[in-house]
Amino acid sequence: MNDWDGGFGNKPVTKESIAKVHMPESELLDEAQRARMEGEIKALLRAAQKVPVGNVVGRCYTMDGTPASDVVQGAKPGQVRLPDLDVPYIGAHNHASGLSFSEDDIREFIARQNMKWLIAVGNNGKVYMMEKIARYDEARIKKLEYKLSLGIEAATMKTEIMQLLMNFYKEARDYGLFYYS
Repeated sequence: MNDWDGGFGNKPVTKESIAKVHMPESELLDEAQRARMEGEIKALLRAAQKVPVGNVVGRCYTMDGTPASDVVQGAKPGQVRLPDLDVPYIGAHNHASGLSFSEDDIREFIARQNMKWLIAVGNNGKVYMMEKIARYDEARIKKLEYKLSLGIEAATMKTEIMQLLMNFYKEARDYGLFYYS
């Protein structure tokens, strides 16, 4: 998991950004689970306050929002490696830039069969989520991700990359991968 801005434009976590955290509705979690995850994501941002700006922290949770791993910090600024669990789980990490998922985040999410939900929370409090719903079609999603990676490789401007990502999320919805922000 990484912060695709590459370390530019990193912002510190503030009390105000923690207060802004709001979890969008989801296909997988009910209201009580969503509220619990919102509290957990705020706690994750408080953990991010304790590391140098630009560093990433992450944690895994059970599908009911209970912590399933310790908070881990990335070895390099802008990156973190979450454990992969043998049961369905939620992965979460912060993005110091406040931006959405990177191509690496998407690739890791697709590769991890048991990761059903991935959350990136910006140090500014903005929450981004991806989830695999019941009709998730891994083969088709992998084809879309390959197309995305080719497009990103050829892109020359960030605006092109952002458009490619938005197109990916729109198409992926047809195959059971939902994106929320």
